[in-house]
Amino acid sequence: MDDPELARHYAVLGKETTQEGDYARAEHYLMLAIEEDSRCAWAYANLAALYGILGMTQESLQASWQALQCDPHNAVLLFNLGTGLMQAGDYQQAAAYLKKAALQDPKYGLAVFNLAMCYDMMGQLDDALLWYQRAAELDPSDPDPIYNIAEICFRNKAFVRAERLCQEALDLSDAQFRNTQLAPFLPAGEPLSREQLLADIAHKKAVTHSLLAFIQANQGNLRLALGSIRRAIDIYPHKANWFLLMAEIHHKLGNHTEAQAALARARALDPGIAAYG
Repeated sequence: MDDPELARHYAVLGKETTQEGDYARAEHYLMLAIEEDSRCAWAYANLAALYGILGMTQESLQASWQALQCDPHNAVLLFNLGTGLMQAGDYQQAAAYLKKAALQDPKYGLAVFNLAMCYDMMGQLDDALLWYQRAAELDPSDPDPIYNIAEICFRNKAFVRAERLCQEALDLSDAQFRNTQLAPFLPAGEPLSREQLLADIAHKKAVTHSLLAFIQANQGNLRLALGSIRRAIDIYPHKANWFLLMAEIHHKLGNHTEAQAALARARALDPGIAAYG
């Protein structure tokens, strides 16, 4: 069989049926595509996506690798394989492919951001900061790279800069939340519903408030830290370590009843948690 046009048709059907949740039929279509044209990159790429949904990590990586062999300089395929390797925990190999994708298409923001994450996970913080900054420049409306730079600054005890970046990330998150609420439709290809996307933005905002609280507490600004951790918990009241931080702050401020209540809540969420101090 050698019909590239028919192969592309089956590849599209495979992608569509994957999105519909009919995974068995999707795999059938994608295998037909490969039978028609063993060099059909998007049949392998869509098969990799399907296997990823099914939790078949090694099969997904193999399909991504086969897709790239069909089109070795395609930035999207380089990104797909790099991101799959990153999710599998192979950060060094992932970084190699993601860097190729970012160099192939310097405006490919997701490739740039994921490359920064790989360097971050490997502890190569100078490289991580460089690529996070580039991601922030590519999309000035995205709070994620700003937050990640703030988190690195916190680890490096650069508290003043970390606090400023957290405030910037929170402002961007607020704008992102409002824009998502008011937008007449979501971007093409967005995998989340509007409600899921809003919940995701809210959760990231809560995480930023919590980081801000840790930064402020490390600077001795306990009342500011208490306000920040309360805002985090108001949005997402399911993190034991946030309640533990609240307990520690109340304890240092002499609010012992509030400290015990927060500690009890932390232990309810995580029975193995240790007491502060």
